Amino acid sequence: SEVKSEVPESARRVVLRFGILPAPAEARGRVDGVTFEVIGITTRGEERKLLQRHLPAILTDQAIEVQTETLELPDPHLQQLRLIIHAGEVSNWDWSYWSGIEFQE
Repeated sequence: SEVKSEVPESARRVVLRFGILPAPAEARGRVDGVTFEVIGITTRGEERKLLQRHLPAILTDQAIEVQTETLELPDPHLQQLRLIIHAGEVSNWDWSYWSGIEFQE
């Protein structure tokens, strides 16, 4: 899945929140997690990978803490971010999400 967000001109960094929900016990041996990726797109249409992070699927009854990443935005010409989630080969239990995006000056 993918979400796109426009980058404000004054933004110098972005705080992202994301995670994966726990898989039920019956998913044992059939879970492989997801990969979160952030790609910046410049005003010239150039793409630049800013983040790639894999979260393994976890079998538990407890809540999993939301992950937070703060990224510096190195190119003043960034106009858009693509927030992408890549499911693994076995995607039946890859319940993942983006829960926040906050641009900072």
